[in-house]
Amino acid sequence: MVGQPTQRRWYETHNFPPGRPVIDHDVRQLLSRIDPQDSPVDLGGSTSLNLLLKTPGLVLRVNKPFVTIRRIQADQELRYFLASKGLNVARPATWDGRSVFRCGPRYAQLQQYVPHGRPTTGPALFEAIGALHSVLATATQRPPRPSVTSYVSPRTLHRWLDRNHDAGLPRLLEPGVLADLQDLLRVLRRQFVTSNRLPTQLIHGDAHPDNIRQAPNGGPLYLDFDGVTRAPRIHDLAYALAFLLFWHDGPLEEFPWHDIAGFLVAYDRAATFPLTDEERVALPAYTAAVPIYYDICDWSDQPIRNIGRWILEHPTLITA
Repeated sequence: MVGQPTQRRWYETHNFPPGRPVIDHDVRQLLSRIDPQDSPVDLGGSTSLNLLLKTPGLVLRVNKPFVTIRRIQADQELRYFLASKGLNVARPATWDGRSVFRCGPRYAQLQQYVPHGRPTTGPALFEAIGALHSVLATATQRPPRPSVTSYVSPRTLHRWLDRNHDAGLPRLLEPGVLADLQDLLRVLRRQFVTSNRLPTQLIHGDAHPDNIRQAPNGGPLYLDFDGVTRAPRIHDLAYALAFLLFWHDGPLEEFPWHDIAGFLVAYDRAATFPLTDEERVALPAYTAAVPIYYDICDWSDQPIRNIGRWILEHPTLITA
């Protein structure tokens, strides 16, 4: 079952099977037109189908069916802008004068293939987010809101929890899970700083280490702009920090919490202006919201809401 209610409603309304696109008849037909001699390599990804076309050195990205052509064109326009400002991104590419193609019920797009190294972590990750924010703050583009966004309020999370429980999402039917998440959301709402009190701008929306990798020139390479939206900039930092906590191998008390101060210094160094006092106060709750969101939507292979609870019970570990 699709755990993200907005996405599930789309699939149910359109009677369309969910899941990541695969190399089906429509994709093969498109490939035969672009490069009939090629054997594409699936580069992976959790949402779109990303196929490396070896001969032209391009990537064919086949989006899920609810991604509109307006959203794709806005994404391409934004990537052209970011590249013009010196950031490493995969630029849109064309074949036969076009960069966006109909692929059965979906849209596909061509972009350059940029070799990339390991995920960016530590201070370099937060400095890269600061550099991206400083450029996004000057962007005049106003892309349509993405169909799936990682930034939602506690009120929306509570509504989603009720919808997913009523729909019979298996994880939420396990004993004690619903009550536990309801309790976490009550605590989250008490600590959450609303967006109207925080600096808001275009943000990446999915700024985890796998989407900010090392480019051949040594700088950060920014990938996957499907989630770009206007939201508090602190959300990108919270999302990145949450993923570092997801990847931590060991008890939460053994996470190097003292390193977070250095992460924020690195962000301030690259951002247009440093984090405000209110943003620093907001960071723990925004970080806790990420694993809670994931458990409500059943997006992790094991429960991770305990990370959210730990942060809500020890917010000074992040703000100190």
